[in-house]
Amino acid sequence: MKILRKISLLFFPPRCALCDEVVAFPDRQSDDKRFYFDKCGFRCLCAKCRDKKKLYLYISESLDPIECVSFFRYDGDAKKSILKLKMHGDKNKALQLARLLTATVCEVYPDYNFDMVTFVPMDAKKKKERGFNQTELLAKFLADFMQIDVKNVLQKRDNVLAQHTLSMQDRKKNVKDAFSIMADADVKDKNILLIDDIVTTGSTLISCCKVLRDAGAQRVVCATVCKSMLDQKAF
Repeated sequence: MKILRKISLLFFPPRCALCDEVVAFPDRQSDDKRFYFDKCGFRCLCAKCRDKKKLYLYISESLDPIECVSFFRYDGDAKKSILKLKMHGDKNKALQLARLLTATVCEVYPDYNFDMVTFVPMDAKKKKERGFNQTELLAKFLADFMQIDVKNVLQKRDNVLAQHTLSMQDRKKNVKDAFSIMADADVKDKNILLIDDIVTTGSTLISCCKVLRDAGAQRVVCATVCKSMLDQKAF
């Protein structure tokens, strides 16, 4: 298997998740999942883009506070990567970003004991038009890396306006009651990792977390690829 892997790397070398430049070959392997993802995630970025990776920790000030971590600011190459995933359903880009997302989750939540991974849903009409949900792609790859079940437990009502078209104040109103738990979903007493591609005001994640908690989830933490810096500082 090692020989096949080396041959595969010669023809399909790892590329930077942001700029798609070839990155250096891994110099060692490990069966330890946490070590592997920390190292593998770091090597998913070229030397130039490596300095752009910075953790953005977000905790909302709502009555039901949420925890969220992101690893890129939503601009430049990071924005281009998200749009490539969002507009074209690029599975290789989803795989690259999911590796980084996995590394980040392991770094920020080292004591994780998640029962499931889930994702912010897309309304049925929009998903039918687009043919995929980019956050679902990210969640499936991440769940596979972390060896956790991924489950679609949330649903979104149709005709909810796109958040990026609204002011910060209107975003909260727009997602109020926009999400609900699926009839056959079992989240009671579960520790859940919720995935999205971008967080801006946190309104969407707050709404989703509230639905999950109201359905009995024990703990919900969030992770996104990017953080829009309209209202939040990095630390």
